[in-house]
Parts: sequence; structure tokens; C-alpha cells
Amino acid sequence: MRVTARLAGALLLGAMTCGLAAPAYADQEVFRWQDPAIAESSGLVVVDGRFVTVNDSGNSADLYVVDPATGEDVDVVSWAKNQVDVEALAPGPDDSVWVGDIGDNNAVRKRITVTSVPLDGSSPTRYVLRYPGGTPHNAETLMAHPQTGQLFIVTKSPEGGEVFAAPETLDAGRPNELTSVGSVNGLLTDGAFWPDGEHVLLRGYGRAFLYTFPELKILGSWALPSQPQGEAIAVTPDEQIYLSSEGVGTPVWQVDLPEDLAEKMAGESSTSPSTSPSPSESQSAEPSPSDTASPEPDTITDLETADVGGVSLGAVLGVAGIAVGVIGGGVWWWRQRSRGDGR
Repeated sequence: MRVTARLAGALLLGAMTCGLAAPAYADQEVFRWQDPAIAESSGLVVVDGRFVTVNDSGNSADLYVVDPATGEDVDVVSWAKNQVDVEALAPGPDDSVWVGDIGDNNAVRKRITVTSVPLDGSSPTRYVLRYPGGTPHNAETLMAHPQTGQLFIVTKSPEGGEVFAAPETLDAGRPNELTSVGSVNGLLTDGAFWPDGEHVLLRGYGRAFLYTFPELKILGSWALPSQPQGEAIAVTPDEQIYLSSEGVGTPVWQVDLPEDLAEKMAGESSTSPSTSPSPSESQSAEPSPSDTASPEPDTITDLETADVGGVSLGAVLGVAGIAVGVIGGGVWWWRQRSRGDGR
């Protein structure tokens, strides 16, 4: 068995070398956060070339406005004395940003808030939102429709997310009732509309998902670059996609929409891209197994997308399967040869 063991070892090494090659995506690091106060980037928008991010619960109510050429802050904008659990940002009208204080890990908040924050430092406007029946939900995704400005929230759950629409016109003087308009796949940490208003990109910790809007039909998904805890995605008017992650000094990535999904997007058309979907017309298609989201590492194990030292565990398991096949084939070959030799 020495010859077989050596042969199998060589083949295993070759299989591992091939299987663990660099990912196929053409993504690139744009810059790294330089301010150590940016330790838990949980929301991201791009406003006139400036990158705006926010920390989540336990941090101050500040927006960090960053120059991508240096990664340094050009401004820090405060919008409140404190926050509960800010988890998302969305682009607002003119030079403003929507801040979504929508996190609720313990499912105890009957009301959540969104705040329109002008980046010029003028007074912000806060709105209270209420889920149907006052039922609490944890959420980390806030999206603003690029044509109408209407806000949408997507909940975060291992079973998938529920999409809620805010009223087209918000009232700062009373709670604004959210309306459920459909469901989507994945344990989702953020999302953004595509500039056409007819598609949305949603992200988990390791994958991104492309859906039509308002039908919420899934077109596909793809693996994202490995991040410590990827919680934010932004899409610019010129169709550039950016990602950020929690952690001090972590990079902001620019990623490309895969060609096959771009082709699917081009072939899709929405019946009413500028209106809110009704529950009856917006149920998401059943996703295929390959479209499952990467889950939160400390709550669920997903072998397809969990990372081991920056390498997909799914890739490792795939290589292991190849290795088992190679070794098993080698053993079979050796036995057949031994029988042929009369041993």
C-alpha cells in the first residue's frame, strides 16, 4: 500500500491546491476605515462620492463621513443624544441619509425609528414605525426606493426575511404603520435598491441575493469576499456595489454583479416599479438550495458559506470529497492489480 498511499497523497495535495485557489470574483479593496471609532460598521451609503457609515448598538449616534481617497473622516454628524440599535442606512433626498434604528435581537421593541439626517448638520427629523399588530421583529435592512423615496425594512431571521413597506409619506407626529409586502430568503444583514427601482440586492454574511421588485422573485445569488462580519451594502446611482464590515480598520470592498445575474436583470421587467407591492403580488419565488444565505457565525452553522481561515468551508468539504474519491479509487485500483498478480 505504500505506492498507493504516496499516489493518493500526491493526488490529494493536487486536489487541495486546485480546490483552494483564489475565488473567481473580480472584487477589489477600495480603502480601509482609518478612524478607530469606526469599529462596528453596520450601514453604508455613498453620497456625492463620500462614504457614510454608522456603528450599531452600544455606540454613539454619529454618522461618519469618509473620503475614499484616504479612508479618513471628513465629518462626523450627530443626529441624536443616543441610539438603541442602529443597523442600517439608506440614501435620502438631496444631501441626507436615512438612519434605521431597527435592530431588536431580543424581540422586545414594539416601535422602531428612522431618522432623516441632513449631512450639512441641519436638524434631523425622526419618525416612529410600528409593525402590524405591534409584533416585534429584528431587522438590519433599510432600503429607500430610488424613484419614490419610499422606505422598506427587511427582517432578519434564520427562516428568511419579511419585507415591510412604510407609508409613502411619513408622519413625524404619530407612529407610522408598516405593511408586510412579501418574503425573501436568507439571514439578511443589509440591502439596497438597484438604481432602476426594479431590483433589490440583499446581503447576508457571505452571500448577496438579487431579487426583482416589486414581485420579489429571486434571480440568483453569489459569494461575497470574506469579511470579519459583513453587515452593510451600498449601491450607487451608477450601479457600483460596495460592502463594509464590522472591525477596526476593515476594508470597504467594491464588488461586481456577476454577468449571468446582470443578463437576468436585463431580461426582467417590472409591472409597476414606482409603486408599493401588495401582499398578493409580491410573494418571493422558492429559492434553490444554492441560494441559501450565509448565516450568523455564532448562531447557525452553514457548511456552504462558513469561512475557515478566509477559505469557504464548502470548498474545503468539496476538496475533502474529492480526496476521499481519489483515495477510494486508488485502493480499488490496487486491489484489482493485486488480484491480477495473484497476490
